[in-house]
Amino acid sequence: MGREDALSSDDRWIAFIDESADRDIYRIGALVMYAGQRRLLAADLDAVMDRAEREFGIPASTELHGVDMFQGKGAWRDLQPWQRIKIYGEALDVIAFRAGCLIFEAIEREPFALAYAGRGYNEHEAALMYTLERIDERARARRQAAYVFADECRFAASVVRSLEDFKRDGTWGYRSRKLDRILKIEFIDSAKHRQIQAADLVTYLKQRIASGRDDARPKVANANAKLWSKIEQKVVRDRVWAPTVPPAPYALRPDAQRPPSQDGGRGLEARGQAPLA
Repeated sequence: MGREDALSSDDRWIAFIDESADRDIYRIGALVMYAGQRRLLAADLDAVMDRAEREFGIPASTELHGVDMFQGKGAWRDLQPWQRIKIYGEALDVIAFRAGCLIFEAIEREPFALAYAGRGYNEHEAALMYTLERIDERARARRQAAYVFADECRFAASVVRSLEDFKRDGTWGYRSRKLDRILKIEFIDSAKHRQIQAADLVTYLKQRIASGRDDARPKVANANAKLWSKIEQKVVRDRVWAPTVPPAPYALRPDAQRPPSQDGGRGLEARGQAPLA
């Protein structure tokens, strides 16, 4: 099935995925919606940037990229902080209106590397697998199915192959599940797709707040909190994986050892989140 076939299935779900990382945490965020909303989301974000061009002179074609907007890089360098915050907030308002839900899965990088060094696992595929499991879980509960689009990365070919394994044989760990509600995953260029940019905005904001890097700057922390409040009600999953016990080898297949358990995390980070159905 080609990309146009996938994107024309308005009666199915579609998930847009992006990543954000710092020294300690590797995080993936998923923006899940009905496929019929995807063009409306893109059009609404285009309208946000059209307005930004009229008000502040930034080209309407500029990519909405969280790190650049926060740090005033690239095309955003000539805008004042309050201007960038205003545009970021308007984009989040649009995302909150169009999104079905937001899912975040993260990995503590150093413990993961120490626990699974030399076993052939990487943090990107682990976090992505957990994210796909949650999308599959929600889709199954609602008799739905989902197409997944992610920002291009160096692991793309490996992830596509892994998804076929997950659909056929199931995911890792003792809570293994077959991802038969994930119809397809495709990697696309975020610069050309506002929907991936939307996933970037929410994932970067989540990562920035969770890192605590702005806690010592009350004005910045308060601005971040106000931005987050626009989308917080859409979050249904927010977990950071960390090992609870030293890992032990476990034979899944003759040539494999047990990867990280889905339950080896610290649970939900934010309060008042809706449980998965």
